[in-house]
Amino acid sequence: MVATRPPVKRLIKIVTIADSNCPEQLYDRHCWRGWISERQANNTTTAGEFTMPKRCVTCSRVLSNVFIPTQAILGYPNWFAKKPEVAERRQRYIDFSRKLHAVLAPLFGERYSLHEELTVLTSDGLAGPSIRADCVALTEIGVFVISQIDWAGNVGKCIGEDKLRVETAPGMTAISPSPLRYTAPAVHFLGALLDGFNCSVESIAVFENETCKLEMGLSTSLLKLSELNHFFRVRHKHAYGRSIYVIDVREMGERLRAGCRLITGPSASQLDND
Repeated sequence: MVATRPPVKRLIKIVTIADSNCPEQLYDRHCWRGWISERQANNTTTAGEFTMPKRCVTCSRVLSNVFIPTQAILGYPNWFAKKPEVAERRQRYIDFSRKLHAVLAPLFGERYSLHEELTVLTSDGLAGPSIRADCVALTEIGVFVISQIDWAGNVGKCIGEDKLRVETAPGMTAISPSPLRYTAPAVHFLGALLDGFNCSVESIAVFENETCKLEMGLSTSLLKLSELNHFFRVRHKHAYGRSIYVIDVREMGERLRAGCRLITGPSASQLDND
């Protein structure tokens, strides 16, 4: 039996893009306020499923080429976990998770949990586009979608909030997608899935290479590993200073595991046989 949830009340805006054809602000060519209005008017979304409208209610445009997160999976399918490149990625995560535990355990004790590899999918399932987050941290003060970054060099702002400028050497500059912008669909999906827990959901990117320099003006959610302890201490103090309701991490973890399952699209075994 699948319970019906109330409409989403808390939405996190990651980036704003102007469009002269629509009086509202856009997210991925999608009218933000129109999205909220239609989302709140439609009270039929079930646990584990997160849908966006395919037409803007403000300017009536049919939306195309928009990543519409409707489902997600945690971890790796058995057939995929056996691949050498995935085994290497998992070993990197194990090393990274030890560093996360070293920061989180003194602050939260047993009131947090780490979940490896969240993959957010569209209605096409594993056959369609996907967004991958390295880790999801459930804590008593909120949910954090964590990206593990191994860049080196100077990282600065670029034209458009969805890109970052990475200077690897004098005169050598690359433009890379912002990790915060990339994981935005994961933030939205979890915000809907975990609605009712009265918790914030935010994305952070952790740069493991301490030689990496983060320039002024960047989001404070982009931080080096050495800054992670201070980041969570500030969040922890802020939460308790405002007497925020303490979240039941165990119950939230059960919701996360139950909601992250393949609903539509081909299964991993079907893709493996193609």
